[in-house]
Amino acid sequence: MIKRSLLYLRRKYKRSVLLFLLLFVISFSLAIGVTVWNSIGAVTKEVQNKLGTSFNFRLPSAVTNNEAYYEDVTDSEGNLIKSYIGPKLNDDIIRTILEQVDGISDYNAQIDKYVYVDNANLIPGLFALGADSTNSYDNLKILYERAGHNALWQYGK
Repeated sequence: MIKRSLLYLRRKYKRSVLLFLLLFVISFSLAIGVTVWNSIGAVTKEVQNKLGTSFNFRLPSAVTNNEAYYEDVTDSEGNLIKSYIGPKLNDDIIRTILEQVDGISDYNAQIDKYVYVDNANLIPGLFALGADSTNSYDNLKILYERAGHNALWQYGK
């Protein structure tokens, strides 16, 4: 097998060299692109930190075993997990920060929540309809009601 491939390389050395150079140039370009991309990200982060243009709120680490913020909870499968019980970031805290800190002109808040649900009934296509800005709240409510999910709206608008 190796003997045959070496014979091919000798016979068609121009094609082999050209292919090698082409692959080398592509690999080298990709390596430079990734390096530049990472450098730009690092410089952007450094500028944001030095200028103080942004700040983040993060939950305290669950690894530190701080009982003031986390408690042990048993999930539905009997596994012991840590659950955050400390103060939650909400509109009141955001308002307090806006009042006490000068120079904040705008904010962007994102709160991620994860929920474990047994036997969930999904409504096909509902997420795509909700993302469409032309659908009003009333139209979406009608879709939920047709699917038999009235309970989803009892805490709604």
